[in-house]
Amino acid sequence: MIYENMEISGSLRAAQIIAGPKNTRANRPTSPAIGSLFLETASSGSYMMVYTAISNNDDGWERISSQQSANTSFKYRQIIAYSYLAGGYKDSSPWRNVHRTINATDQTTHLGTLLDYPANYTKGACSKTILFVFSANTDNAHKGPSDVHGTHTSAINMSNETQYANQTKFNLLNARSDLAVMWKETEFAWVVAGGQTSVEKFNLSNEAIVTGYNLSSFTSAEGAGAFSDENYGYAFNSGNGVKFNFSTAFI
Repeated sequence: MIYENMEISGSLRAAQIIAGPKNTRANRPTSPAIGSLFLETASSGSYMMVYTAISNNDDGWERISSQQSANTSFKYRQIIAYSYLAGGYKDSSPWRNVHRTINATDQTTHLGTLLDYPANYTKGACSKTILFVFSANTDNAHKGPSDVHGTHTSAINMSNETQYANQTKFNLLNARSDLAVMWKETEFAWVVAGGQTSVEKFNLSNEAIVTGYNLSSFTSAEGAGAFSDENYGYAFNSGNGVKFNFSTAFI
């Protein structure tokens, strides 16, 4: 027996399964009641969404799996104790050097030439233990902001502060110049610009570039920059900028 448009006050118990509304992201209800549930389906996976009416959060919809209690969420997070700076250059001489900063005291220490190749005019991202630096200079030559660097990804192990050997799965699919990186915490990184309009996705958990990822919605210009918060990445250059939704992988 099927009932539609039911309103229930109090609790509801079901002997079997209750199926809620489902469809693609493009077919979500536009003005539902706060608290409405919707199963968003896609070829990449399905997610249960709840409508909270927060306008700057994916048109008011949030993944239930991404929600956290305001009273308990902090203990599940981490305070970042150290920061690492890798690469750079001076007088057209590129560096393999890596530095570590203790954030509580602002004290910086030189750790040595830990990168396998020098890197300048490029960016990186880190997992919980590994720092990846994209588009390193495998010819050991200085690269300016408009010079194509290559596809090689250098890495260091932040746990023991040693060089982390390159594997082919680390490397980008497209050679880039002065690129930008958006990142979702220690889970994924998205590499943009640097002479390419394609967006590349790097899985920080299994340490591999994602193949078959065909998002292409950003300028190819050099000199790009990016930053991220918990839910969104922001990438820009002198004449263009985008806001990237991590939960939907949509620009």
